[in-house]
Amino acid sequence: MRGRRIECACDGEVLEQARRNLGRRALVFGTVTSDNQGLAERIRATAIRVFPPDNELATVDEVIAAWDDDRSIDQVMDDIRDGWDG
Repeated sequence: MRGRRIECACDGEVLEQARRNLGRRALVFGTVTSDNQGLAERIRATAIRVFPPDNELATVDEVIAAWDDDRSIDQVMDDIRDGWDG
């Protein structure tokens, strides 16, 4: 961010979720306000989706084993996320 200060804000629930998950990968939803050059000035976070740790993600072998029929990749990934055991 080029050493510039960026104001970040969120409500209490989002702040607590961020604190609980410090150091983990996450997707943050919200609004970014930019200056005339397109550089972020303010960020208002409205929700956070925390990703599982790498050791909880499906392996390539699990994905391949699960996709042995006519389901779409979206259906296969939904099954894996829901704990499909083959």
